[in-house]
Amino acid sequence: MRMELVLTLSGNNKVLLSMTLASWSLDLCSTRVAHVEFSSSSILVVKHLLENNDGNLSPSNADRQGVLVNVLAAILWQAANYDGGSQCATVCSDSGRTKFHSSILYRNDGITEKIQVTRCHSLAATESCVREFLPQFQNTMGKGCILFLYSAVLSRGISTLRDDMDEPGSCLMANHGYCSQELVNLVMMGYAAQNVFNNIIDLDGKILKGAREARDVGFLTLYEYYKVFEVGSYLKNPTSGVWVICSESHYSVLFSTSSSSNPHETTNLFYYDSLGNQDSPYKLTVYPDSGIESHDDDPPLELCIRTRWKNAKVDWNGSEPLL
Repeated sequence: MRMELVLTLSGNNKVLLSMTLASWSLDLCSTRVAHVEFSSSSILVVKHLLENNDGNLSPSNADRQGVLVNVLAAILWQAANYDGGSQCATVCSDSGRTKFHSSILYRNDGITEKIQVTRCHSLAATESCVREFLPQFQNTMGKGCILFLYSAVLSRGISTLRDDMDEPGSCLMANHGYCSQELVNLVMMGYAAQNVFNNIIDLDGKILKGAREARDVGFLTLYEYYKVFEVGSYLKNPTSGVWVICSESHYSVLFSTSSSSNPHETTNLFYYDSLGNQDSPYKLTVYPDSGIESHDDDPPLELCIRTRWKNAKVDWNGSEPLL
């Protein structure tokens, strides 16, 4: 069993930090380890740099580490303090000691029985704690991803997290070992809603929960093109101009350095996929309302983009389109 958190720091052009959460996650219902690719935290890093670093996307290594600490702490503090949360952020670390042993109810997994839990009652305390244990989160041969997942779940509170979901038996893992939308939303929004439409939908007495308000970070998905998902305006129009992209069964980053949020204006977007071995992000110029119809054989990223920028022409500016 191997859990890893890989943090790749790069100063090339506009690529400053790619956070790849790979080869991990824990199904809280069955304790089954599965493969996940996950970039919501990358999005928050980009957002933080755009807003708090004067738009400088080539910071020093020390600045990158500082931003990473701030972002990880903010994710936990948001989960703890969003409506109904535990009000106390939790940081889980590896104590190096087995604190309880296998029984008829629990089988040792090499992680859970060694967890040390630290409760933090302020954002500053959370940042301090994350900074202390950052080497564990960054250790490429360590258990950083699962430790951070435990931290997010306990910060939210297990009973509150269950209440966030549409079904009491929902899990943080979906079919085929992918992370569920609940897990993405927990990291991205602070609560584990199952859907990405606005507010709630009453379906013959069954309440389906989505995004509760406009968010800093947005979400676009290929599944909306295929009419599997509906993404509401809250997540299509984030205040930061940064989006999580769900396409081809994994997550990547799309962002704009422009302050304009008008989906009818020509805009430059930057795209980065932490699994794509990119030295720099792709620069795309989007021309909305150009009369371009989407087709199944179009590049998947263009199909995602047109769910927000309707009938847009997408110029890859000399780069080969990603198919």
